[in-house]
Amino acid sequence: MPYGISGIFTGVAMVFFAYLGFDAVASAAEETKDPGRTIPIGIIGSLIISSILYIAVAAIMTGMVPFNLLNNASPVAFELQYVGVKWAFTVITIGAIAGLTTVVLVNMFSKARIIFAMSRDGLLPKIFSIVNQDCKAPVASIVLVGGMAALIAAFFSLDSIFELVNVGALSAFIFLALSVIILRRQQPDMERAFKCPLVPAIPILSIVFCLALISQLKVHIIQIFIVWLVLGIIVYFSYGEYHGMFRPEDSLETDMGGFEPPIETPLSK
Repeated sequence: MPYGISGIFTGVAMVFFAYLGFDAVASAAEETKDPGRTIPIGIIGSLIISSILYIAVAAIMTGMVPFNLLNNASPVAFELQYVGVKWAFTVITIGAIAGLTTVVLVNMFSKARIIFAMSRDGLLPKIFSIVNQDCKAPVASIVLVGGMAALIAAFFSLDSIFELVNVGALSAFIFLALSVIILRRQQPDMERAFKCPLVPAIPILSIVFCLALISQLKVHIIQIFIVWLVLGIIVYFSYGEYHGMFRPEDSLETDMGGFEPPIETPLSK
């Protein structure tokens, strides 16, 4: 631990984005046949596999070259060149490009899916939940996500993007944990496809750990996120509060014991 405990927590806060593929699994819950069984398996399985692979690669890399030489854009390819295995450089580079491509596609799918669901629930304009008849996809949501990703990539540094993604995801998990506590208290008998054990202990621990990681990020990154959060709150109270399907005057109870989104999704002409 050359940088001590604080260095470990700073590193964790920076690399957290690498584990965010599991939230894409949760975003695809409505596309699965048995989400109550398959989604937890997918999330826990992906976390276990990713952790084993990351730890194994990190152990091998720090065993091959001094750790202070790995702070570059392509550490795996660099260390192979450093030890003289130059033929593997091309293979690793191609694999990295392929891996990054899949990451981009999966994240675009999950974010477009979230915007689609929010639009369907009335929290965003209905255009984002219209499914194109030809490609069977919410084109407007995909275009919005792609356009925003392109703008962010054009005007922010890579390190800033990593930290912004981390603080956004960690904050979302904090609100999610709070929601679990509130719903378990207000609607304890609601039928749930997923049920968090040991409530409120696990949600509280989740909030504490997320706040601990956020505290390790740069101050200006947190300030930028607060601006985005305020904009989101403005959008909600200026639009979602009046158009959403979760308004207090609307009944949340159905025959299944909880709110269910409409089965039919509007198609574009």
